[in-house]
Amino acid sequence: MAAVEKKSAATPAAFVFLRVDWILPALSANRERLFLAFPLPSAKLSCKIFPVMKAAEAINFDTHKFVKHLTENGFTEQQAEVLAEEQVNLLNTNLATKADIFAIKREITDVKRDIEVLRQETKADIEKLRQETKADMANLRAELVKWVYAAMIAQVILIVALVKLLP
Repeated sequence: MAAVEKKSAATPAAFVFLRVDWILPALSANRERLFLAFPLPSAKLSCKIFPVMKAAEAINFDTHKFVKHLTENGFTEQQAEVLAEEQVNLLNTNLATKADIFAIKREITDVKRDIEVLRQETKADIEKLRQETKADMANLRAELVKWVYAAMIAQVILIVALVKLLP
């Protein structure tokens, strides 16, 4: 059953707003509320579709009241309608919704989790490098000791040979 909301028919800027998603649920599969606006009184069936934010995130913006206010203050109906459309467009595209904020929070949580994983991996890599460095230092120390002992033995042999050769 479609809900029809009639705005005051006395002025040429009056509109009937018809929620399309109540008539054709397939049109609103993404849960957006769609309204058809029919100007009253009018014999022609020209209509405008005003997509509004998702139902859970809707911002109350009365386009009829906006258009009526503008036409009462010197704007033509066409100018007022264009301004109303642009205002709805600005509201829908430039404001962060709860879903947007939730998505950003989820991304932040994912990034924090990734950072924590990288921190743990880096910690493990640092510990592995520390152990490898200790092992390399122990090997170098053993190698150095071998060279020092070899040099000492060579010096002793050299000294003994010099003492025997020299009277």
